Amino acid sequence: LFTVVIAETSLGPAETCIAVLDPFELSVALNVFGLSAGTYRVNVNGTEAQFSLDVDNVGPG
Repeated sequence: LFTVVIAETSLGPAETCIAVLDPFELSVALNVFGLSAGTYRVNVNGTEAQFSLDVDNVGPG
């Protein structure tokens, strides 16, 4: 299981922020080197997805 936590930063009482409701996308590379073939789960702030490796992901030797 890979777990990724995305957090917000709170502003102080003297700070203001203009709400921008534009959708965005962020890609996070997972370190899968050395993993065996199989199905793996990813959890990002409580939302789960899965991916599969069809072959072992190991280097030569």
